[in-house]
Amino acid sequence: MQESLVTQQTSISPDFIKRTGTNKGKDYEVIFIADRILKLLKDAHIEDFYISSNDSEFGSFDDMVLEVIYCNTTKIDTYALQLKHKDNNDFTIKDLRAKKGNFSIREYYQDCSNHSKLLDGSVKTILFTNCPLQKKSDKFQVFLTNETANIVPADIEIEASKPNDLINTSSKGEWYKLNSDPKYNNFFEKFFLYTGQLNLENLRMRCLNEFQSMFHCDESVFNDYLNFLTQWSMIEGKKEKLTKSWIKRVIALQVLSPFIKPLSFKFGSKLEQKRKILQNRNFM
Repeated sequence: MQESLVTQQTSISPDFIKRTGTNKGKDYEVIFIADRILKLLKDAHIEDFYISSNDSEFGSFDDMVLEVIYCNTTKIDTYALQLKHKDNNDFTIKDLRAKKGNFSIREYYQDCSNHSKLLDGSVKTILFTNCPLQKKSDKFQVFLTNETANIVPADIEIEASKPNDLINTSSKGEWYKLNSDPKYNNFFEKFFLYTGQLNLENLRMRCLNEFQSMFHCDESVFNDYLNFLTQWSMIEGKKEKLTKSWIKRVIALQVLSPFIKPLSFKFGSKLEQKRKILQNRNFM
């Protein structure tokens, strides 16, 4: 890990605490993280990145939290995503105005209200799904029921927006920005909806092709890469975020391991967790 960057960028912590009871939907989560990492590694404008998953500080938007440091600047972008994957399904405006559910605006607003990290204006929150949204135009309004009017703004305007390439997985998807009363801007100003994104099967295939194109290796090495991410995601409690340097070391070991004679190392306590992950997958 580049300790100097962590010191300079004091707003980024190298560690996070995993929220308990969050192991559902792991396949899509792991593939999405794996695919986005490849995108980040290829971007010459990115100095470093920090990835957490099921981060306890981000409420419902914890499936992937991405913090990006750009070259030659102190700028940091933070994205917090809620991933919703369903087979052969779509959703409607009725789902957006529902009291509860996978696409309930009310439910997400209430959840974010309990997490200060999502309300300080520095985090872009994204509801991300492979499901298409059934609607009649690219700009429409969602009227919440009177019962919810005292809790969240009753009139929300949703309009088409441009995608962020670091997040978007499909050129055929659709992207929306939510607007409401200015007094709710601490949530809605940076809340986005990504729909019609790649499903699990297509995202895995795209990720595999990109991995092999970048590293010229067999599919077994790609599978080891996914297994590493899966094991990291399953670790409970406090753990280190994925970073550019750590990922590059992991992939290098995977690609080169057939040609390297195993060696024994003594690790300090700070590296013990990383060593165990790599050792369990025969990366070393």
